[in-house]
Amino acid sequence: LMMLGVVCHAQTTLSVSPSPLTFTYNLGGQFPTPQTVSIASTNPTTGVTVSFSVTGSCGWLSLIRSGPTTPFTATLSADPTGFPVGTFTCTITFSAAGPVTASVSASLVVNPPNLILTANPNPSTFGQAVTLTADPVPSATTVTFYDGGSPNGTVIGSGSGPISAPQGPV
Repeated sequence: LMMLGVVCHAQTTLSVSPSPLTFTYNLGGQFPTPQTVSIASTNPTTGVTVSFSVTGSCGWLSLIRSGPTTPFTATLSADPTGFPVGTFTCTITFSAAGPVTASVSASLVVNPPNLILTANPNPSTFGQAVTLTADPVPSATTVTFYDGGSPNGTVIGSGSGPISAPQGPV
């Protein structure tokens, strides 16, 4: 009679949350707030050594993790310096022996600058002259006001903000 022992081990798994991550930036504005993800494992729940790699357009992303073994957190920060308007996406893959992986997608969304448009007086009454003021962020953005007197309009004010252009009675 022969005795045979079988030991089964459940496979280690990794999880990353939350996912996906989106960093939004308006040109000339404040950098996006850093975001934190949690990396966890099962079988075992602690002590799994994890490395990470990035793929895609990730030159804008930095990652600082709280430790090399599960469970831990990773803080991701976006530096949009030099990036044009558009969306840039990359994938961060966390890996343990096995091979066991879990990924999180991160996107940087770069929007055009904000523009604050005000009228003075506001409110105005019919026939009253009004001054329009555009205050772009960043202030180096050029703003041009056109009148509505012709199909292409005539420039009535242009420059880096803030800029004002008086309008005749409306």
